[in-house]
Amino acid sequence: MGDESYSAAVTDVTIENIIFNNIYVRFYGPYKRRMAIRYNVFINTNRAGEQLAVSHIPYEVRGNVLMRGPNYPGLGLSTYANKVINGRGLLVEGNFLGSPDQRQRASTYVDNKTGALIDRVLQLRKDGRLSFSDDQGNYVAGWYATSQLQGAVFRRNYFAGNTLRKLWNPKTGEEDIQRDHNIYLKEYNGVDIVQNYFSGWPDQPAGQLKFRNAQNLVFAANYLDGISFNARPYDNSLLMFMRDTYIFNNVLKQIEVNHKPSESLVSYWQNFTDSPSAKIDVRDYLVFSNRFAAADKATCRVTAPKVTLSPGQFLAADNRYADGSAVASCGSVRESTVEQMKARLPQAKHKYLALQPIEPGMANDWPASDPAVKQ
Repeated sequence: MGDESYSAAVTDVTIENIIFNNIYVRFYGPYKRRMAIRYNVFINTNRAGEQLAVSHIPYEVRGNVLMRGPNYPGLGLSTYANKVINGRGLLVEGNFLGSPDQRQRASTYVDNKTGALIDRVLQLRKDGRLSFSDDQGNYVAGWYATSQLQGAVFRRNYFAGNTLRKLWNPKTGEEDIQRDHNIYLKEYNGVDIVQNYFSGWPDQPAGQLKFRNAQNLVFAANYLDGISFNARPYDNSLLMFMRDTYIFNNVLKQIEVNHKPSESLVSYWQNFTDSPSAKIDVRDYLVFSNRFAAADKATCRVTAPKVTLSPGQFLAADNRYADGSAVASCGSVRESTVEQMKARLPQAKHKYLALQPIEPGMANDWPASDPAVKQ
């Protein structure tokens, strides 16, 4: 469903309250206006590509439920080159990705209507009108935004895939599909990722939250359950920089997966060492006021390269464990103060300083009102 023609004009379309059983939705091209895709269910999409894809303009993507069973591995959401138009940017808010048995844990993130959608598909399965397994977290990646994303907000989403290292491939009959990332963003300019829940994916570099070769990121008040933030710029991009990256007020928890600790870090890694002939230009990579939970308090949990040609740009302050002890930083990270961090934060982003992470819910009832953040 949708329109994949680059030059086609499509205006004033809202797709709402539909269960897409083995159907995907895709809109492509810059000549679309006033488009919303909200409160739908995407289940068992029989293709490796994305279940929902939007491009070029500021779509509203709100309150959708995305599910993939073991026989249907693939991607979730894809956004491409979405720009700001008339002061509005892409909004991705209150969506649920994962298995329906997580619905209570997600209750503090999504609203009543999204909760009712999950209950609805569970009832349809009970009535024999839908068929899907309990494990609906078989995602290669949850959200891809791989080029030219500008002025976007990703807010109060619940993304919890499973933790399999590789997914089952229905074409080969083997578990040979490599996982990628819970979310993967590169070459963006201006993205606010706030008050989301991230979990699942294997505890390895190809399972983290990945950000590369870009600028102007606020990553604030998110809850990372056994998954890591990873800035990973490479030398194969025209954008040889990581600028203005603000990581604050997040919860990062180490959890047990298959009887092994699944770490939660704020890490930075690049595929080469800075030299006079090639470097990643880093500016204001700020990590402050984050709270960690882990048994091993000696591990370095805020990292940067040992060698950098951007001295004094990797800064950390007030990153602590629940007992108040300081989190270790390493590489070229320098300790600073929260006041100095706030002074470097753009004034337009100060509205996020008071924002706090949301504890996953365990109640049986969904929130009584839409919990969308009002700024």
